[in-house]
Amino acid sequence: MSTNGNLTAAERVTIPGLPAQALRADAADSWGRVRAALGARANLTDSYRPLSVQRKIFLERYEPRASGAGPYGDVRHYAGTRYVRMRGAAAAVPGTSDHGLGLAVDVFALTSFTSEHYRALAKVAHIHGWNNDAGVKINEPWHWEYTPANDTHPTERKPDVAHLIKGDKAPATYVLDPATGLRRYIDGLEFDVYTKQGSTVTTIPQAQLDALPKVPGTR
Repeated sequence: MSTNGNLTAAERVTIPGLPAQALRADAADSWGRVRAALGARANLTDSYRPLSVQRKIFLERYEPRASGAGPYGDVRHYAGTRYVRMRGAAAAVPGTSDHGLGLAVDVFALTSFTSEHYRALAKVAHIHGWNNDAGVKINEPWHWEYTPANDTHPTERKPDVAHLIKGDKAPATYVLDPATGLRRYIDGLEFDVYTKQGSTVTTIPQAQLDALPKVPGTR
């Protein structure tokens, strides 16, 4: 597994029913079950968060300060510098967020711990391994984190024999080598072989796919 905020395309899986959101495979399966039970009440505003986005959010809310605790009393240290939160909600120090591991989600329109929305979500999410413990500590009812050991309904996944990826703007499918990060184009016959053996395809933004280096000589 890659480091926080640097998950590869092969390590991220689109959440069933939420094509714009992705998590680590087991967490994606689990939230897919939560959404199947709750529908739109389990829609998300955020899921996996790359390191660059973690930095952007942190630096929008925290400023370097040699002293003082700011309006929220929230002081953090990042890259050898002391930071104080000056605006917005609390944010994890870049590289430490569970979003960066693909194990956290932010639920759309969930703003109260006492709402029917929250109670309905808690009833379902808990049995699928999700908790709001960290959210409670920072007053964020929308922030939920996944613990595989607490998932009482884990989905049995067939191990992929190959990491298959494609862009969202073109039909071409590639095999991604997680060791080298290189992609190789496969034709329809090879695609059929891989999928019959249990491989699945991860769709990623076309620009992200185009940025991945290719095996020399591949299409």
